[in-house]
Amino acid sequence: MKICIFIPKLNGGGAEKAAICQANALSNAGYKVTLLVLDPEAPMTPVNDDVKISTLCKRMRFAIFALPIYLFREKPEIIISHLSVANFICSLVSIFFKKTYSIITVQNDLTYRLNQGEYKSLIELFLIVAANKLCNRVIAVSNGVKKFLTEKTYVKAEKVKVAYNPISTKGLIKDDALSKISMIDYNKKKYIIAVGRLVPQKGFDILIKAFANTKLPANKINLLIVGEGPLRHQLITLSKELNVEKYVQFPGYLENVSPLYYHAEFFVLSSRWEGFGNVVVEALAQGTRVVTFDCPSGPREIIQGLSDCILVPFKKSPEMDLAKSLDFMFESQVTDKTKLTERAQKFSVENAGLTLCGIVKQFKDEFIE
Repeated sequence: MKICIFIPKLNGGGAEKAAICQANALSNAGYKVTLLVLDPEAPMTPVNDDVKISTLCKRMRFAIFALPIYLFREKPEIIISHLSVANFICSLVSIFFKKTYSIITVQNDLTYRLNQGEYKSLIELFLIVAANKLCNRVIAVSNGVKKFLTEKTYVKAEKVKVAYNPISTKGLIKDDALSKISMIDYNKKKYIIAVGRLVPQKGFDILIKAFANTKLPANKINLLIVGEGPLRHQLITLSKELNVEKYVQFPGYLENVSPLYYHAEFFVLSSRWEGFGNVVVEALAQGTRVVTFDCPSGPREIIQGLSDCILVPFKKSPEMDLAKSLDFMFESQVTDKTKLTERAQKFSVENAGLTLCGIVKQFKDEFIE
């Protein structure tokens, strides 16, 4: 059976990693898989040799015309899409192809953004509602996202299947990777780590404010924020305004973050919202403790019940609650790293791949055969 996975690009963030891991899992199961993209730039994570990468067109606005041509020519039985605009286009186009069934993947819970009255979230909500109505099946990346979809977008619960993002939990610990970052001597200085795009969603402004109100700078503990994005200059300026620029480091995007997780005192997720929280699993896979906001909606599902992790309520003054949790974690000791790595395995590529293949097989039996 031919399966097409449509995502605008293959480098960027969690959705892109998830799409690649989906492709690899399905190809390992014997399906003929094509990654359909707009930007053919090098993937951020390895793609199986038998997974084909094809460029649909150069811009999303042309995809509404290019996708029908592709589906007519290639005739995939299933098309799986990621991200709101791609989901809408795929679900709309596929209704004109009776032998191609669409599965959309919803990565985020929009509750926080809708509560803030963000107009872009209303547009995204409209796209999600429309795509849900038109597609054949919906994949939610967490139970929290499924709850959001059933409550806010009026999709029937039986139409939504939960499949956690496949996360590589076998990252090699290569100490030589540390030497490539000259901003801090990781063999002599201690640090906590946060990973993600430098965008408002990730809440790194909250994290820097919280860090400045902890005991960590006084104890010469650094804050390492790994990633790139449009807020880089603003975040650097904020760290200077709070007089912690000496301790806040921005090494940029790094392909292999595993050794940095491994050597960190603990990992911090300061996001205002998530759908799943891939980086939390990546940190757990290296036996690293986690402090995370209880944001909508994935992190709670990942760390629930782990005594070495802290779930921080996201309230009106989140930086103060986060600061207290950072201090508490700094003063405590890890009790059992094995439980952390075992929890990460629940979300491994292998386990998530089995879930995805099960959904595809059930879908195939129900609709195609």
